[in-house]
Amino acid sequence: MLAKKIVREIMKKEGIGTTRLAEMLGYSKRPQKICDRLSDAKSSNLGTEALNEMIRAMGYKAIIVPESAELKDGWYEIDSVPTRSAKK
Repeated sequence: MLAKKIVREIMKKEGIGTTRLAEMLGYSKRPQKICDRLSDAKSSNLGTEALNEMIRAMGYKAIIVPESAELKDGWYEIDSVPTRSAKK
């Protein structure tokens, strides 16, 4: 899953809108910055620094584990490219 999709899922799960996340990050006068970061039209994905900043503000953290580790409930795996459904 793309990093920005993970951020959007966490925001939904935690009930945090873009304006609130902007406030949590000190961007209260620029909430559009959050929308731009999460927009598919503005960028293909989030960089590590932006991802870490946004998820930490919501009480999450990024970790690196062996590839063989199984995901636990509520954990997310970051992919670098969007997954596409198979065409028939």
